[in-house]
Amino acid sequence: MLIDLKEHINLKIPMINKTLKPVIFFTLLIFTSCSDDDCTEAPTEPVAEQCDIPNASFDNFSTITEGSVTYDLPDEWTESNALAFLRGSTGNGFFNKYEGSDASNGLALKLKRSHHPDGNTIESFQKGYIHYACNQIPKKLKGRYKFRGAGDFGTYPEITDTLRVVVKFSSSTNQVSMRELELSDGRSEEMSGNVKILDITSETDIFQDFELDFTEFIDQSSDLVSIHLILKQGRFADAGIPLSFNFANAVIDDLEFEY
Repeated sequence: MLIDLKEHINLKIPMINKTLKPVIFFTLLIFTSCSDDDCTEAPTEPVAEQCDIPNASFDNFSTITEGSVTYDLPDEWTESNALAFLRGSTGNGFFNKYEGSDASNGLALKLKRSHHPDGNTIESFQKGYIHYACNQIPKKLKGRYKFRGAGDFGTYPEITDTLRVVVKFSSSTNQVSMRELELSDGRSEEMSGNVKILDITSETDIFQDFELDFTEFIDQSSDLVSIHLILKQGRFADAGIPLSFNFANAVIDDLEFEY
């Protein structure tokens, strides 16, 4: 049988370079040497690895230098441009490198919300995100966090800040908008489609696990996914609290989609 196949190759494809014949012969041997019961078709569904979160454990940072200012940003992730001008003037921003023995490989992502240098104006939230192609909706997003809001620092216990994690799966007919990426604080009335929101208000200095469940979206189509990390301030104005005390921070590590 093998000799017949080889002769068949020589007869039907006489101009093929001799160095290619063994490759073709081996390929034909693979596809003709198993019975119908043993042979299976190559998988056509996308593999879960295609949706793995880039730099999910925040092990990779790039050092940026602008004049006399130097700061670190996590690779693959984007800091909202709402306060980008502060980076160039003070180096302060929302995304920061966290270094500690409690972080995986010693590194994680620190989120920092603070007031403007003049102490008189403030963003109601600060955020960053990642947005990339993903055509297979996972069952869950898992990760770890630490969080301290303004109220936890003891000065204004009546204030409840929020660490918000938002995940949106988008299709070609319901794409995520730049407003959702850059300006939205992830509230359901501002984001439509396959969206899940996790609000964390309890402060902790020890890493805690969190997860979002997407099983209700499993049968839906997806072309893109966006993950939003947000620090949302409490109602300072109602409490009559100076804006200069509006600060909070969190640490995020070990993000992972579970399939």
